[in-house]
Amino acid sequence: MKRVFLAALAAPLIASAQTPQDADYWLTKYDGADLLSGQFDCKAPAIPEMSKTNEEIKTVTESYNAWQKCYQGAAANLNDANNPVGKRIPKAALDAMTVEQRTKALDHLEVVYDKATAQLGGQATAVMGSFQSWKAKTESYVMAANEETKKARTDAVKAQLMMENSNRDQRIAPTSSAH
Repeated sequence: MKRVFLAALAAPLIASAQTPQDADYWLTKYDGADLLSGQFDCKAPAIPEMSKTNEEIKTVTESYNAWQKCYQGAAANLNDANNPVGKRIPKAALDAMTVEQRTKALDHLEVVYDKATAQLGGQATAVMGSFQSWKAKTESYVMAANEETKKARTDAVKAQLMMENSNRDQRIAPTSSAH
């Protein structure tokens, strides 16, 4: 009996809640949270100032590539959602709207889509800028480290050759004999 009573009390509350099927929801309440959530919630990768090891370089590159793939999906989702504007409004909600309400809903959706696009674009600008800076610094470090390694190897080979020449000269040099 208690369950029936609670269900009877809850029914009017549930019925009065705005859902995507309600025309009013699309006029002012829709906030576009679904546009950049779930699979389209592209968390910015951790990009250090510079990487010095192959493992670090691989990790940063893979995390950036994963973010880029997510970003491309989110951008495609925004383009799809906004083409045509209002495409996500359920038919039942559209049918319940007057012409004036439809115009207002479409205007509201344009604002929501513009905001989501700006948010995604701002993140993309920051992430791509960080990645390009990281890449330039990392490549510069790697080139300098490679040159240093190359120079050290060359110096080691020179030192080895000098030692071998010195040893050879000592073996060849005539010994003075006392007569």
